[in-house]
Amino acid sequence: MRLVTLNTWKGDGAYARRLVRMAEGLAALAPDLVALQEVLAAPDIGGDTAAFLARQLGMHATALPLRRKERTVEGKVTDSWSGVAILSRDPVHSPRAITLPPDPRDGERAALAVDLQWDGRRITLVALHLTHLDDGTALRRRQWARIVAETDECRTVLAAGDFNAPADSFLEAGRFRDCRRHLGLAAPPTLIGGGPDACLDHILFSGDGALAPTGCHEAMTAADLEAAASDHCAVYADFVAAT
Repeated sequence: MRLVTLNTWKGDGAYARRLVRMAEGLAALAPDLVALQEVLAAPDIGGDTAAFLARQLGMHATALPLRRKERTVEGKVTDSWSGVAILSRDPVHSPRAITLPPDPRDGERAALAVDLQWDGRRITLVALHLTHLDDGTALRRRQWARIVAETDECRTVLAAGDFNAPADSFLEAGRFRDCRRHLGLAAPPTLIGGGPDACLDHILFSGDGALAPTGCHEAMTAADLEAAASDHCAVYADFVAAT
């Protein structure tokens, strides 16, 4: 099973051109599941990142609109949302929002959780986007703790998204493991043009023994934003059923 996470950068930059690049990049990865962040929904101008990518990839889209405000997309000011979404090869079940602790400077934050069946196993997938605040380390830890608590009764959990921080800054001893660390891999920058500490996008798995990652990589990388599909690269991990 292949899981990809990608921050889609709302409607910023050359949005229409970026959508095509995102679809092409994701198609090349042939994912089974995709966790998306900063997912634009702007009905007045026909903008819907999750729906567009789902159509292009032949996948199902489950979206959680968040953070409603006016944004400029392709030169037009429009009412819009920037939320999280999950794309899946097969329909998912029991979609639900996990409300995260907020900060007035940051606004609404929530994660999207869904259940699915794979290889006879029930798996819960969480798509998330934690606070971007520079002084938000403690808040990110509380947000992540809320997700951990809300999925405590789910046996096998995958969590993917833009954590806005290196994994070491929020991940403590517990049931979740970082794919890169588990596989002994380096943590390269995932923010396009970011510095060496800009590894912000992660895929975590619960250590219940049901799933084992066999690889974790970056894709859709670009030297600068002019050539990029988004301001973040994609991160993907492959999992097998543990024996």
